[in-house]
Amino acid sequence: QTVASVVYQVNGLPVVSDITPEVCEDSEGSGMASVNLTIWETDIDGGAGYTYNWYEDAALTIAVADASNVVVSDGNIFYAQADNGCTNTATVTISVNSLPVISFNGLASPYCEADVAVTLTGSEAPNGTFSGPGIIDNLDGTASFDPALAGAGTYNITYSFTDANGCAGQSVQTVVVNDCTGPVTPNFIADTQNICEGATVTFTNQSSGAVTTWDWDFGAGATPASATGPGPHTVTYSLAGTATVSLSVDGPTTETKNDYITINAT
Repeated sequence: QTVASVVYQVNGLPVVSDITPEVCEDSEGSGMASVNLTIWETDIDGGAGYTYNWYEDAALTIAVADASNVVVSDGNIFYAQADNGCTNTATVTISVNSLPVISFNGLASPYCEADVAVTLTGSEAPNGTFSGPGIIDNLDGTASFDPALAGAGTYNITYSFTDANGCAGQSVQTVVVNDCTGPVTPNFIADTQNICEGATVTFTNQSSGAVTTWDWDFGAGATPASATGPGPHTVTYSLAGTATVSLSVDGPTTETKNDYITINAT
C-alpha cells in the first residue's frame, strides 16, 4: 500500500494598517490635490512589499483606474487590498490641507534707480523668505528692496512661506524701476491766457522725461499762489494786470512764462 502525503502551507493574512495621510491642495482655495496612492503602500504594510490593488469602495468592486494619479478632496476614502497569496484590506482616508494665504507690504512701485532701499514685511514674519531682483532677505520675514541693485526694468518680487502642515504659499508683486537719469524738460499750458478779475485758469503739466517732482508758482494775485504735483491746477486771479507763471521740475530745471496771464479789471 502506497501512502501519499500532502503538505499544506497556510499563509498568514497580510498585516496592514489603516492610515490617514495629509496632502496640500494643488492651488489656493481649490480644496483638491493630485496624489499618487501607491507611495503610501509602505506605510500600510511597514515595508513588507505586498502586491496591491486599489479600490474606491469598501466592497472592492470599483477599481481605481490609475492609482499613481488620482485627484482627491478632503475626506476621500480609498481601499488598499494587499496580496501575499491571501488578501487583507486597509482603509486610506486622505486629508487635504489648505495652502496658506499670505501677503507682504512695503513695495510702492514705480521707483528710480537712485531711490533708497525700502523694507518689505511679510504677513507671516518672523517666518517666510523673499526673493527676486534687488532683494536682500533678512531671514526674519522681512527684506530690503534696493532699486539700484535691481537696475532698470520690471520684476516680480516673491514672498514664500511654508506652514506647519508643510503647505507652501506665495505672494507675488510686480515692481517697476525706471532710469531717471535722463534729461527732463518742464513745460505747461493754460486753458486761457486772458481773463477778468476773479476768473479762473487751469494749468496743465506738459513736461517731458522721468519727472518726479513739480513745483508751481502762479504769480501775483493768484489763489493758490503755488502748488506741487503734476496737476492740473485751477487758479483764481483777483489782481488786475499780468501774472508770470513758472514750473520747476526735479529741482533747478524751471520753465518761466513772463506776463503769461492777463487779468482785466472789472
